[in-house]
Amino acid sequence: MKVRLLVYDPDPEGRRLFRKALQESCEGCVAVIRASADSCVQALHEHPFDSLILGLPIDIPTLLQVLLAYQEIPKRPELFLFAEQPPEGDGLSSRHFIKTTSGIVQFLENLAGYLRPGLISRVTDELERVIFDQYKGDARRTITEHAIELLSGIGLNSMYISIDSVDGHWVLHGSSYSKDIHQEIDGLVDKFGRLAPDPARVEQSLREVLLGQSSYYSDRPVEIIRSIFPWATAAEIDGLVNKLRLNALFMLPILDEERPRGILMVAATLSLQAQNALQIFANGLSTLLMRVESLDRLRRDAHVMRVLQQVVYALSSTLDFETIQDQVLDLLKTVVPFDSACVILREEGEMIVRQVRGFLPADGTLQVGEQVIPPDRSALGQVVYDARPILLRAVEDPLRIGFERFPADVRSWLGVPILWRSEIIGGMALGSRVQGFFQEYHLRIVLGFARQLGVALQNARLLRSSSARAEKMRLMYEIGRSAIAILDIKQLAHEVAAGTLRVFNYYAVGILLSEGGKLVPCAYLRGSEGVPVSQVEPLDLNEAGFVQEAVTNDKPLLISDVSKEPRFQHHTELPNTGCEMILPLSIAGEVLGVMIVDKEEVGQLGEEDLEMLQVLTSLIAISLINARLFGEIHDHAAVLEERVASRTAELQSQKEQTEAILSSVADAVLVFDLDGALVLANPQAQLLMAGEWSEGVLTQISRLQGAESRVQESFDIGGASFQALASPVKLDGGSIGTVIVLRDITRLQELDRLKSKFVATVSHELRTPLANIKVYLSLLQRSKRDNQERYLGVLNQETDRLTSMIKELLDLARLESQKEIEIENVEITAILDQVVERHHPTCEEKGIHIAHEPGRELTVLGNPHQLIRLFTNLVANAATYTGAGGTISLRISGEDEKDGSVYTCIEVRDNGVGISEEDLPFLFDRFYRGTMAQEHKIHGSGLGLAIVREIAMLHGGLVEVESEVGLGSVFTVWLPLLNKEQG
Repeated sequence: MKVRLLVYDPDPEGRRLFRKALQESCEGCVAVIRASADSCVQALHEHPFDSLILGLPIDIPTLLQVLLAYQEIPKRPELFLFAEQPPEGDGLSSRHFIKTTSGIVQFLENLAGYLRPGLISRVTDELERVIFDQYKGDARRTITEHAIELLSGIGLNSMYISIDSVDGHWVLHGSSYSKDIHQEIDGLVDKFGRLAPDPARVEQSLREVLLGQSSYYSDRPVEIIRSIFPWATAAEIDGLVNKLRLNALFMLPILDEERPRGILMVAATLSLQAQNALQIFANGLSTLLMRVESLDRLRRDAHVMRVLQQVVYALSSTLDFETIQDQVLDLLKTVVPFDSACVILREEGEMIVRQVRGFLPADGTLQVGEQVIPPDRSALGQVVYDARPILLRAVEDPLRIGFERFPADVRSWLGVPILWRSEIIGGMALGSRVQGFFQEYHLRIVLGFARQLGVALQNARLLRSSSARAEKMRLMYEIGRSAIAILDIKQLAHEVAAGTLRVFNYYAVGILLSEGGKLVPCAYLRGSEGVPVSQVEPLDLNEAGFVQEAVTNDKPLLISDVSKEPRFQHHTELPNTGCEMILPLSIAGEVLGVMIVDKEEVGQLGEEDLEMLQVLTSLIAISLINARLFGEIHDHAAVLEERVASRTAELQSQKEQTEAILSSVADAVLVFDLDGALVLANPQAQLLMAGEWSEGVLTQISRLQGAESRVQESFDIGGASFQALASPVKLDGGSIGTVIVLRDITRLQELDRLKSKFVATVSHELRTPLANIKVYLSLLQRSKRDNQERYLGVLNQETDRLTSMIKELLDLARLESQKEIEIENVEITAILDQVVERHHPTCEEKGIHIAHEPGRELTVLGNPHQLIRLFTNLVANAATYTGAGGTISLRISGEDEKDGSVYTCIEVRDNGVGISEEDLPFLFDRFYRGTMAQEHKIHGSGLGLAIVREIAMLHGGLVEVESEVGLGSVFTVWLPLLNKEQG
């Protein structure tokens, strides 16, 4: 361990002297030299030092600055002063030195002695920081070796000697000396056999150390060594002292609760301060070793508890005597190591060896089964006769054990009794070849194992003695259990009689059942083969006899010797009956019959038979009741099953009808319980709840749940409208939930809106011509004759316009109401020719060219009159919006397949004013007039294209439009073609 020095000298010459001296004698030192007080104070605060050296002179303020900083340090270094002249007074003290090269060198050479108290305090702190529970194995030896290493690090040679608590012999557990010196010490010890100084034969100071009363420092180590090795020669003592380089020896006892457990020896000349510091170090080592001992004890006790648990578990899983003893010794050796062991058990008054371990042939080979007779006052005798646990830590005389066959090399022995409650059932003995090995705690552990062994052995004995009876009980229960499962009475009686004969080895077994005032034999068997006994007559319960007596009293009846009972009637097939037992088969006071058992020898039936047979007869009675009830239950179950099946079918039919009704309802039906949980929903409701509106619907109807009367509300969600009707579900006069019916009224509201719009539109369209008629009628009444003809023309025109509009409304209504139309094979080319021919004069008059572009002949399924109406409306519409010089063409543009059907495509194309993009979505709505009609002031009802769409849809087709303002329009009609199958 390096000694750390901080030197502060403001004088450059002084610092030079220190550097020179350190170069000459700097081994084991690390020095920091500072020239200013500030740097010195900073170093004191930043680094730990063993010594602070101040080179004088230093002015008073600066000296105070350094000393104040020195006082603030928690662990202050040793302070030394160097001056050019000694201080006034008595000369140099232990803290003042002359500042010369030789003075500094001499100081450095003796520095270890000056710093020793502080260094010892430092290693004491390090010892206190040891985490003692990290050590495994021999923690005491490891810690003492660590303490020796700490002392060696500060230049102190030392050794630790442990003292055996039994015979006081010494064992070297740690040393800073070389291996050669250890061998020389071992040689001196072996010369006498062992090292164990007797406190009574050594001087007073050494005696106090051996007894743990005080420490001892001596500058005459030869006398101490001679006291320790009294048998050694003077030359051997002097040689050992020289090799140890002993000038002085400090011996410190290491205590364990005031008992000496070891001695720490330090070979060095020590000041009083160093001795006091070492005493603190020794006290710390004692405390640490005691903690380790406590921790070892806790670990050992915990390990013993775990092993004892294993013992309890292992012993509870076996009943074999030898296995029990084997397992106990195997587990015991894991916590109490031994070299030899034996288990002795008391059997019929004799002590018999039942288990041996570690007995070698040279010892006479102790045999299992051998009898042992230990003397009364011997150790083994006190164990097995007086139930006293005995511990012999040091076996001086093997005969003291009281067992001459025990191994002769045993040096430590213990024995404990094996007890069952207060009864001695044996003993267990352990031996070790190491003297003093067994301790008190070993004895306590072995006692615990012996107690468990005693309980296990006694349990095994009890269970062994009752195993035969237990087997009979098991078989008897098997008979009873199997009987309960038999529902045929005759089979039941035969199985029970045969099983009882087999298990109990009776002479005969009979079962008679009550029937019509008599006991009728159902089964009567004899011998190991179960031969049926024939010619057993029914017994009249009104006659006197043993059987009748047992039935009347409902109590078992035992006839120990049938030969002494004159009322006993021998059966011819059972001549050897010696005793008989009659047991009623009764339950709840009702006697169902009797069970009769016979044995050949007199008095062979007893209490044990009665106890087991009573249990069996109880099970038989239950089985008989079961069998009797089974028939009744079977008949009743058949009727009940038929009723249940009928009622189940009825309920299933009702359920299916209810589900069919709910599934058929077009509205959503939901049923909630009183807690608001959904318990039933028909398919329409399930579909609604799975959609995007489910959360909104539940929110809207949540306030209707728990309604006490019928409630109706309407609400809108997204683009849909719903009407909700809630009503409580009543059962037994109380409400059990709420049923809510949701109806989607979106279409109804839309129809209502369309109706209103239609009425408004029709009213508007009718009002205009009617207003004109009214005006011109008024003008006609007041007009001159020359204007009447013109007014009548206008009236006729408005009347035609009104008539046409009403006709188109009626046609549209008729088309919408039609589900089907009369269809036939129609040549579409002929239809188109006819339409062109009909409109040719009108178009020619307006300067419009109309033509049908011929194509291949196609036949469609349709109504020719309606198709003419369809294309007439399209051509008339095109002619209305096409000016002079324009063209209208009709052509079949091709075929296409849609949804598995083939359609033909007919185009009506014009190059008129066209239709704006905003008008296209509403073009086929009734009464809709586009912006072009309004701009060009073109009259019309707005119903023509609506009629076109209705006719196309009635034919299973459709109509489409494409248009661009200023370029014209193309109306495309898709009509299904007549396929080959239809043709």
